[in-house]
Amino acid sequence: MEKSLKILLADESSEQRRYLREALLSFGYRNIDEAANGEEAMTKIDRTHPSIVLIDSWLSKIDGLGVIRRAKALSFAPDAKPIFILTSMVHGSTLFV
Repeated sequence: MEKSLKILLADESSEQRRYLREALLSFGYRNIDEAANGEEAMTKIDRTHPSIVLIDSWLSKIDGLGVIRRAKALSFAPDAKPIFILTSMVHGSTLFV
């Protein structure tokens, strides 16, 4: 996989963004940007045209699915941009990812 990909991490949790950034850096990826909510993610998708977006489904201002719907309407190069939804929730003492 190409290590020069532009990656956008969109998650309200700064801790989760830090964890993902560190994991990606350990694999050699360097071009990583972050967004703390759906509105910021849309702005960055529109401006920077990331190669891959890793997005939490539970974002404020615009949720993850709303970002995906809106991003589909943007004019990109002919190739589609992969968007992966990452989410987790805690039920009792169990974490679901």
